Amino acid sequence: MAAAALLIPTALLGKQKTLPGEFLVVTAFATLLLPVASASGAHPLKAGLAAAVWWLSFGLGTLEVHAIKARFKESARQQWTRWGRAP
Repeated sequence: MAAAALLIPTALLGKQKTLPGEFLVVTAFATLLLPVASASGAHPLKAGLAAAVWWLSFGLGTLEVHAIKARFKESARQQWTRWGRAP
């Protein structure tokens, strides 16, 4: 719930497409799995593991996209993800 609540000021400031903003979205979506799993009677450990796997896979995907943007987008040339680009 806290991650979802933090999305409101992030969106109002126009920072939702930044790396921290996108990780906030990933966190909010991954943690939504927990109450849904609880309501269906799933084991809490399995629900937590599923949320962690979901967060990790989409978090890594977010990092990949930002690395690609840093490589090809002129305005992103100075971002920290630039180290991942090929020479």
